[in-house]
Amino acid sequence: MAFRAELLNADCCAFHADLRVDVHGRLYEISADCRCDSDGASEITLTAPETIAGVKARVDGKTGRLEFDGTAVDFGLPADEDTAPVLLPGLLAKFWREGYILAAGEDEGLLQVSYEDDLHGSPIRAETWFDEQHVPVCAELSADGAVFAWLTLDGLVMDGGTQ
Repeated sequence: MAFRAELLNADCCAFHADLRVDVHGRLYEISADCRCDSDGASEITLTAPETIAGVKARVDGKTGRLEFDGTAVDFGLPADEDTAPVLLPGLLAKFWREGYILAAGEDEGLLQVSYEDDLHGSPIRAETWFDEQHVPVCAELSADGAVFAWLTLDGLVMDGGTQ
């Protein structure tokens, strides 16, 4: 896929994500600006809701360590005991780079690609829909057949060039 090839050749990608995350029946809505490096490191800046806007989270690409800028944000964990909602945009970028592609096809005029990967021994699936320029516009993450996160994506940039 052209998108994956371009992403693998990029040093990083950045995008905005509006997330709806189901954490054990409670729905959280957050927005974030995301920067994901080719080594798996990511930086997420929360932009909404207003009460947490500006909080930054960094995830080390090698150890998976999550670090906030001195602020605790507790949303609970949606899919397993190691996945906080703020980690999901970086996880999605990881799927795009290295997740196993299960299927691809057209869905209402958009290219839909199904990815699967393991997260701490549990299979997680990511469905991503791409527009006609092969830019991701939305995604869903699921575990055990149940969708737990919905993401609307825009503003994708790779290596400083706009998509």
